Amino acid sequence: MKQKGKVQPYWLSTSDNVLIKQLVTKHRQVIQPQLEALIQYSTVERPIDENVVFPFLEQDMDAFWSLLLFAGYLTVNDCVVGDDGLMYCQVSIPNQEIMTLYVRMIREWFT
Repeated sequence: MKQKGKVQPYWLSTSDNVLIKQLVTKHRQVIQPQLEALIQYSTVERPIDENVVFPFLEQDMDAFWSLLLFAGYLTVNDCVVGDDGLMYCQVSIPNQEIMTLYVRMIREWFT
């Protein structure tokens, strides 16, 4: 209402995404193809671990994808349990607000 009815992203402004940006930047070579698929409205399949351990985020890319899911940066479309006991989930970007965040991060890679 204060913006005369103009819709503005709210959720992205409520926290700092420094950890996510650091991890994406550090592991860009590994993550980039999957993020590109996500911003093209595709899904990617990733193993998801409910027991994310923060100290392992920099070494374990599965923990990174789990963090994105649990922090609301991804949504699950479908899951299956693999032979190894892990959950393998088809994930996608949940909404336009989060899509904007991903697009900004990718633009930063090129500047």
